[in-house]
Amino acid sequence: MKNIRIHLNENDKIIRGYERYTAFLSKGRDGIIHIDVNTFFSTEYKKYFSFRMANIGDNFYYAFDNHIKKLGFIVTVNKDDLQNPKMGTKEHPIPVFRVIGDEKPIRLWHTGKNGETVYENYDITQQQYENSVYCHLKYVMSKEEFEERFEKQK
Repeated sequence: MKNIRIHLNENDKIIRGYERYTAFLSKGRDGIIHIDVNTFFSTEYKKYFSFRMANIGDNFYYAFDNHIKKLGFIVTVNKDDLQNPKMGTKEHPIPVFRVIGDEKPIRLWHTGKNGETVYENYDITQQQYENSVYCHLKYVMSKEEFEERFEKQK
């Protein structure tokens, strides 16, 4: 895995989508996996990336949209995907399962009970990251793609 910093400009387009999968015995989600897909082009890396986090609430995306207007962010990607010339295209963006703020966390604020400003951190946690990778490998990625990418290395 590799952590890389990305900065998007206000004019950079984020293509949004949604995917839903049925997974028996998925972790605490009644068998439904929700993936809000956000795909964008990084001028720094000359590649497309796609957020593929599973069962992340809408507040993350509200916080992220607010965050990128001011600051960059750090994504965790598979280093082999980053080096693979077949990956990072519009048709095959590099999957991202973890996003954290660069300089400051990705966060939203609200006014607390006593009038104070309360910040809530929406950086993707290690547990959320691991769950997203698990869901992607088990329920989203085809068996053929899994074998092509991971079985050949044995």
